[in-house]
Amino acid sequence: MKIRILSRAKSLLGDDDNILNTSVRASLTAVTQSGISLDSIDCIVCASTMFRPSSFSATNVKRHLGMFKKACETKDITSTIYTFSQLVEEFMDLIRAGTYKRVLVLNADGSRFRLNWSCNDENSPLTGEAVWAFVLGQEEDDSAHAHSTEEKMGVCS
Repeated sequence: MKIRILSRAKSLLGDDDNILNTSVRASLTAVTQSGISLDSIDCIVCASTMFRPSSFSATNVKRHLGMFKKACETKDITSTIYTFSQLVEEFMDLIRAGTYKRVLVLNADGSRFRLNWSCNDENSPLTGEAVWAFVLGQEEDDSAHAHSTEEKMGVCS
């Protein structure tokens, strides 16, 4: 059983936009790209370091996605201790342990680091400009769109 990043997406914050709308767009894109339904998400995590906009909460995202399924947990993590890749690995471990099957992780913050996806134009700062969404879960097959943390989520400054 391989636990992987099944999909990833980012949504840019527009001029007349707010962080919640941007989070919902990124979530829908990531879930659609992973080929699963919103109902199969067991947990939504909104992660940030230091500053958290008040509307950026897993409960708000869940409500605005129309996910009224009681089994979907919500977690808000504001930490200066975790790196984002450590947080992803922690939730992958929870999937391996059987706590969750699929987790949606959102990050709208993290000005202290950048995600390095082969250092292309998608390599943008995470603060204020974009919300990143990742769907974590068990890989059912060797689909071409699944990404392991080792191959797609290096951290650079």
